[in-house]
Amino acid sequence: MIRLNSYFIRQGLRELRKVFFFELARCNNLFVRFIPFSPMKAYFNITDNCNSQCVTCTQWKQKSYNELTTEEVNKILIQLKKADVRSISFTGGEPTLRRDLSEIIKRANDLNFVNITMATNGLLLTRKKAVSFLENGLKEITISIDGNKKVHEYVRGIKGSYARSIKALKMLTELRDTRYSHLVIRIATTLMKPTLNEIKKILNVAKELNVRWGINLINNSTYFFKDIDVSRLLMHDQDLNKLNKLIDELHEIKIKNSGLIESTHASLEYAKKYFKDPKRKDIPCYLGYQAFHIGSHGELYSGCWVLPPLGSLRENTLKEIITSEKYKKRLEDMFLKKCPGCSCNYPTNLWYHFPSLYYEIKWYTRRLDHFKSK
Repeated sequence: MIRLNSYFIRQGLRELRKVFFFELARCNNLFVRFIPFSPMKAYFNITDNCNSQCVTCTQWKQKSYNELTTEEVNKILIQLKKADVRSISFTGGEPTLRRDLSEIIKRANDLNFVNITMATNGLLLTRKKAVSFLENGLKEITISIDGNKKVHEYVRGIKGSYARSIKALKMLTELRDTRYSHLVIRIATTLMKPTLNEIKKILNVAKELNVRWGINLINNSTYFFKDIDVSRLLMHDQDLNKLNKLIDELHEIKIKNSGLIESTHASLEYAKKYFKDPKRKDIPCYLGYQAFHIGSHGELYSGCWVLPPLGSLRENTLKEIITSEKYKKRLEDMFLKKCPGCSCNYPTNLWYHFPSLYYEIKWYTRRLDHFKSK
């Protein structure tokens, strides 16, 4: 318990120092060079291959070869641990396509990463595989659901995918409720024109299964979403009126249903402006100082899937890449929004943006008042 408390004290002090310099740099660009660099999380895209055919993505359209071996993944995990990364999320493509996924999760657990998570479409998630993942150290699983059967299968491009993903969710909740009480289960929904009218239906599913729910925002800037025709996916004026009304309803649902909606109030509100102003130059990008992104062939990205990688972990060590002037310059450019803009992990940016954080605190106070009045 003492060690755990000391860890949170250290992390808290480190984050306070970082927030202090973030705010200085937001007020005066001269302070950008002094922002502490201490990423706490890594998003590890362990395969670009996928068994869905999503309208939002291009990864499934070509086979990815010569991806990182199990041994290469292990070496990268060791480097991330030495860099004091605390949490790792395995993504794709579809991570469950890798036959060595349980072994990879076990290695991360053996290295004592504080949190090990995975995002999946759930199509290959059998009970046997889920138990193997959980026994080897997986703590959180996110499954994508984009609407009712018709809408979900339109977005995912696979007939029968809705039933299979819902079956996987129910299997996970049963495992959580009977054997793995630590397991956190989430539903993630991409907010776009086809899913706009589906959100409350998905929330009902999440509530029934007692799992968390959150939104992603449609984005065609990242390398795996590029060259997508988003004209039928983006929202326009008439849709935005519906969106604003929906977001107002979600604020109230979040207040009344603790733990159901994982997206913060600031993140929900951000969605109102996103479709008219996706870059949001008024909010700096803190992601480069917060996370590493790693591609399936060892590419190292600076906390962002949009800008080109800054090196290969097959050719150089993590330390060699992140201590280069090129890497440092990239972080400064990201902070100053010298980039195309994207929706990559935008909730993190909001947590470190004082006006958004103040907005969140106001909503939190309202939630406290609600529960006191019950």
